[in-house]
Amino acid sequence: MKKIFSLRTISHSAVIFREKGIAIVLALLVLSSVLAIALGISTILLKEVQFGKSAGFYIPALFAADSGIEKILIVRNDPNQFTGCKTRADALTRDDCKLSNGALFWVKIRAKATDPTCQAENFCVESTGEYQGTRRAIEANY
Repeated sequence: MKKIFSLRTISHSAVIFREKGIAIVLALLVLSSVLAIALGISTILLKEVQFGKSAGFYIPALFAADSGIEKILIVRNDPNQFTGCKTRADALTRDDCKLSNGALFWVKIRAKATDPTCQAENFCVESTGEYQGTRRAIEANY
């Protein structure tokens, strides 16, 4: 009987020795998974924070684009009479295309007679507003 008892002890200690290595491997796998999940969540949160910072800029940019459309409505019978800003460079140098909050706008006018991409009856007008690097555009076709 003594031989059986001593064999059990030897085999039991051998099993315990093998399980110690598995525990370290499993701990590393669990920690790597937790780290990967944490990095993924932090990446998503950083992008959301960056978007949240610039989200307040799109409203003034949209209102600036709307101002460009309003300027065109003044001369809607012949938008080619519009003497305002037609490019971003114009808008940067002229005061009549800047709003009091620092936003600016420019307007691109396309006539159906001269531009086949214009699908309107008469004119296609695209007004772009910009505020703090954020741009929004409005298109009016009539």
